[in-house]
Amino acid sequence: MKKLLLLVLLVTSTAPYPADGRPVTFQCTTAEGEPAADLIVTLERRAMSWGSNSQYQIHNITERYLSAYRIDTSGTETTGGEVWILNRINGDYLRASIELAVSSPNSSDPGKLTARTFRGRCSRPIL
Repeated sequence: MKKLLLLVLLVTSTAPYPADGRPVTFQCTTAEGEPAADLIVTLERRAMSWGSNSQYQIHNITERYLSAYRIDTSGTETTGGEVWILNRINGDYLRASIELAVSSPNSSDPGKLTARTFRGRCSRPIL
């Protein structure tokens, strides 16, 4: 029975990703259960978007995990980055970011280094 359940989970975990390259939208929540931005995944293009501003390039795809790096589209020089790990079986995600914020490029201030992590779950709406 456990083997049958595992097989069903593996088959359904890849089912939300259409083979024709269409994007798939997931509704995400924070670890506290509050609504978060939608995650849009296009496996064929190896692209993800989180909300309206954050674009990610998918780096690695396995049977269980998908990992992506944020693409800087701000047009300004940034120091740092963000990585996203999505569990393809249960929808759990972990985002981790690190950045060095400097008040002014000509400032003698060394800046402030910040690192943050975010957790939650993404699921595809069932119609």
